[in-house]
Amino acid sequence: LFIAAQLTSGLMELSAIESVHRDIKPSNIFVNGGDCVLGDFGLLRGIADASDHSPGAMARNYPSPELVAYSKGGNPPGVASDVFQLGLVLTELFTRQVPLTFDSDGITVKRLQEFGADTGRKISVVLSAMLEIDSTKRIDAATAANAFAQILIGLMSSNVQSVGRAI
Repeated sequence: LFIAAQLTSGLMELSAIESVHRDIKPSNIFVNGGDCVLGDFGLLRGIADASDHSPGAMARNYPSPELVAYSKGGNPPGVASDVFQLGLVLTELFTRQVPLTFDSDGITVKRLQEFGADTGRKISVVLSAMLEIDSTKRIDAATAANAFAQILIGLMSSNVQSVGRAI
């Protein structure tokens, strides 16, 4: 949860400067102790910069619907594309599965099964919202960051209450 909160906060920062990473995948996420950062900004572009049309430039195993459309000559991806890619990475982190089918017809996301107890259900709701195929229905980075932070705070406070009862 701490990693998810940090990475979604990072996407908020990219959104604030109107930039799109376009290459979010596990090998571009760096963890050092308690710190987690998104790296490799080689494909980073400003949202308004439609001049660079690099159709083959996307994380091969972590494509968003917008990147697939862009690779076929569509419009450049926006920040919602990064939310989708991070949703794929976080789903793999939490479930050890990538719920994606990618073929010539496009992208299909398998329905994410709720996992774990109350906390797992809350996490699966956020991940499902990040993996919405329709970018206009997909949650934004700020909403995802807030949701993960709230789940983390709730989990920490319930653990503190449990310790208090044990003492």
